[in-house]
Amino acid sequence: MRSGRYGGLEFAAATHKGARRGRNQDAYYASMAEGVFLVADGMGGLNEGRLAAEIVVEVLPRLLRGRLVGDRNVANVLDAQMRRLNQELQERAESGGVGRVGAAVVVAVVRERVVYVAHMGDCRAYLVCGERFERLTEDHTVAAALEKAGRLRGEWQREFGKHQLSRFVGMGEGVGPGVVSVRFGAGDWLLLCSD
Repeated sequence: MRSGRYGGLEFAAATHKGARRGRNQDAYYASMAEGVFLVADGMGGLNEGRLAAEIVVEVLPRLLRGRLVGDRNVANVLDAQMRRLNQELQERAESGGVGRVGAAVVVAVVRERVVYVAHMGDCRAYLVCGERFERLTEDHTVAAALEKAGRLRGEWQREFGKHQLSRFVGMGEGVGPGVVSVRFGAGDWLLLCSD
């Protein structure tokens, strides 16, 4: 576990392989100085899920560095650099002879009392205000898309496509993240997590 404190902001981070996989395919990045926090979950169904997550936590902070100036352009920068990451992940995997790789990712950029969140896949962000958990992201899965369209009716159907991502980093050109921003107050928590 890793933790830190900067001004009034604190963070803690940890990963665990879980019960289904033999290896941990999650990775994270946390920088108090930059106000950048991210979680990446490599896709187990594709080649080298762990490698994909490691590339994300190496490349995305580099892509964001120096581009996050002021509050007005943070959402646009996140959108543009997540799209660039999408392309760069595929290029690096192909040049390394790995083939197709992918990862779900959620990144948060904190500026003053505003958090900007961008995500692709089923990694999630929650704002915790006292006893209330407010989900900030929407899963990019086949099941979520079908449910939103009113096509899933029974409880058993909710499992259909639950782990099939409809959008992820490494998917290819033209695919971008969901981006939101929200104000937070003293005592609130931001939770970033993989599935």
